[in-house]
Amino acid sequence: MKKCEPKSGVTLVEVLVVVVIMGILAATVPSAITKYAADKRAEMSVADFWMEMNALRSKALKGGSAAIVLFDTTTSRYTTHLDANQNDTADTNEVIRTNEPLTLHLGLPTPTPSVAAPGATDLNKISTSWKTGFRVRLNSTLSIPSGYLYLKNSARPTTGYCLTVPRGETEVQLFKWDGTKWYKF
Repeated sequence: MKKCEPKSGVTLVEVLVVVVIMGILAATVPSAITKYAADKRAEMSVADFWMEMNALRSKALKGGSAAIVLFDTTTSRYTTHLDANQNDTADTNEVIRTNEPLTLHLGLPTPTPSVAAPGATDLNKISTSWKTGFRVRLNSTLSIPSGYLYLKNSARPTTGYCLTVPRGETEVQLFKWDGTKWYKF
């Protein structure tokens, strides 16, 4: 009697298992990549905004005028002015840039953090001192009044950011809320 040797190869069941696994991966990987890309776009937007607020010092020095940024809390737009007549008012003829809406919105993440960001005094979306504008004043120290502004990412509601100028400082700092704590960005 002849012995049957097992044949090497792949069974139909094994092929089907591999096809199903690859189908699951093909369905989930693009959505994860899309979500990751949206997160990175939001982070780039807030980083650009932060750098622009920090760059106002050199704009003010170069232009020889104080700089004022007005925030529109309803549209998440902001307008940058150089106060050429030095009346500490953002006049319409002094606009140097009106920005497209941020990919982030002014406000707090959800759920609301239990503590204010470092340098912020409370959990209002914008400090009283910045409601009339973020100002870089030309004087011997290029002063920036203390204040803060909260930003949230609507794509990831638990993530938030806060731009602050702590009392007595002139550096604009940026903090990120990851859902549990604030850390410097």
